[in-house]
Amino acid sequence: MANKPNKKTSDAPVDKQVNDVVATDEKKAEQKQVEAVQTATKADEINNNNDQQGAMAESLGAETKGEATETPRGELDNQIVGRFVNVEGVIFFEVPMDMLRRDALEQLIADCELDINPDGLNDDELREAINELIQNEKAEYETSQAEYRARLTESDKNKIDEVAHKLFAKRNFKELYFTADCTPFTAENDAKQHAIKLENKAVIKRTKSDL
Repeated sequence: MANKPNKKTSDAPVDKQVNDVVATDEKKAEQKQVEAVQTATKADEINNNNDQQGAMAESLGAETKGEATETPRGELDNQIVGRFVNVEGVIFFEVPMDMLRRDALEQLIADCELDINPDGLNDDELREAINELIQNEKAEYETSQAEYRARLTESDKNKIDEVAHKLFAKRNFKELYFTADCTPFTAENDAKQHAIKLENKAVIKRTKSDL
């Protein structure tokens, strides 16, 4: 009885499987490249938009340390009117005052309880009045701060310098703000809020170069 020939598995289906796997892998690789390019393009668009955005150092009356760049005037439609700024880990949205509409200016007056009557004032006069009041309040604050700081004893100042020196040695702080009770803060506004609760409301700024 003749032996039946052994059935051999054809190489063709195997090659087809391999080719299908390779084709699939290549397709996935191409898709990833497309996605990477799209992501990079999107990132470039975002960066370009950020580069075009303007800011002012005194946004809505709040003092910030963000670098200010000029934003062109014009209609608000389809126009960038501000930018996000990271200040000591806190995100602010800065909008130049000359870009605020009348209703926003009046809302600013109400929210900040500014002593300004908007009736009879046009938009430019209203902005000027707000800015003047802000500058006056800043001047008064600096005058009172000078008086509070003058009340600090040498012992108080030495304690602040000692704590500041230790903190600067541990971490790469750019600056620190201390209150009269020697409490350190990385943000000036936080220090101001704490100082309000103290008898001596001084806020003392320290940098590495001060020590």
